[in-house]
Amino acid sequence: MLMKKFTLLLLVTFVTAFALKAQDIGLVGLYTFSDSDDLFANYATEAGVGTIMCEGVFKFDPDADDTSADDMPSEEGTDWSVTQGVNDNAISLKAHNWFKVWHGIPANGGGDYVNDFTVVVDVRVAYDTAIYSLLEVNPTPHASGYTSEMEIVDLKVGSVGAPSSDYDPLGFSDLTLSLDTWHRLIYTAKLSEFIKIYLDGTLAVEMAGDFTDARPAPYGADTDPDDAAMKIGGNNETIENNDPPRDGDKDIDLIAIFNRDITADEAALLGAPGSFVGIMEPRASENSLKFYPNPARDVLHLSGSDIVQVDIINISGQLVQSMKMNGVETSIDISHLNSGIYMLKAVDISNRSTVQKLIVE
Repeated sequence: MLMKKFTLLLLVTFVTAFALKAQDIGLVGLYTFSDSDDLFANYATEAGVGTIMCEGVFKFDPDADDTSADDMPSEEGTDWSVTQGVNDNAISLKAHNWFKVWHGIPANGGGDYVNDFTVVVDVRVAYDTAIYSLLEVNPTPHASGYTSEMEIVDLKVGSVGAPSSDYDPLGFSDLTLSLDTWHRLIYTAKLSEFIKIYLDGTLAVEMAGDFTDARPAPYGADTDPDDAAMKIGGNNETIENNDPPRDGDKDIDLIAIFNRDITADEAALLGAPGSFVGIMEPRASENSLKFYPNPARDVLHLSGSDIVQVDIINISGQLVQSMKMNGVETSIDISHLNSGIYMLKAVDISNRSTVQKLIVE
């Protein structure tokens, strides 16, 4: 019990510091379900146009006559429960249960709706025959157009087609999830150009085109704050095309929402379930650490007049090497590092830090 409280204290300390930087990287919601006294606390930021919060777990009544019954409070211990996650707590959702998250993002991306956004979900599933719905923009502004849903079908991630249609514009990836294993799924949209879904940092499926103000676009908090919400974890309407309802039991460990799309490099850094180190700092400035070569193999050369310390962190968020610089150019041996993607976290004399990607061959 003492160790659990200590771990929670460290997490709260981390996320409190993190909240000061979250607005710089566009993070408006970070929900880890770690604090047993406040399971749905937002560790990202309280700033924004609308309400930025996870309202909790809701449920849909499959026997109801209309979809207005999908805003019913869900009962802990019956409809959902707290379970073990990657970082302490996760939420185990029964079928027909989902999170309601008010995203608080104003209209962006060139249209009247939220056209640039990213949703990150850490999920664990136990059956290969179930359909798992992970994201539904709620509500969608148009009755026609492309879907806003991210789903797992036959353990493959993708997105279903528009309702009342067999057309599947985004499709499903050939990449598959493993049962009883934590995975990180990222749905990122720049709706004037693309929609992309990443599985554990690897691009799984993408669709190019201009979908501005179309079905994948959520309402903006400055347009209609009462409707500026997303469903995370369940699409439960019992309409004909959803027979059976797209909603299998699932465990969710983390939800993060950005008010912008993220790059492929950021998705790779952010790819490890549980960790949130990859893009937790603002992007590097001109005065940040300089290093070469990249990719590197045996030796890495570092410079930066204001840099006092550099840490090398793997994509799981573990510190693998640390060195003092004190503004002096230096070279370090990295031959012992396994091939892969790492983060170089540089701390300057003012105790400000930036993170950059390093590839080790």
